[in-house]
Amino acid sequence: MMSDLKGNRFFHLLAYIGLIFVAVSLTLNAIFQDQGLLALVLKTVAEVIAYSLTAYYAFFYVRSKRNITWLIIYIVAIILVAVFIILPLFR
Repeated sequence: MMSDLKGNRFFHLLAYIGLIFVAVSLTLNAIFQDQGLLALVLKTVAEVIAYSLTAYYAFFYVRSKRNITWLIIYIVAIILVAVFIILPLFR
């Protein structure tokens, strides 16, 4: 029970940090009227945190299902999200 509580605190902290990154990124975009490198990096980090939290909590839903189809769809979705996050980095 105690380790579960610590795990939830970690994810709550991660969500908080992601929110701060989004706020700073949007503020920098508003101030400079274009996407500076720092704003782009903060936005990307915030998106990765948001996607990671979503994937983490979605796993518990998938785990509660008995059909393997749910797991396969989950894995395909995770791979697609990872590819479309990593792909723009090489342009």
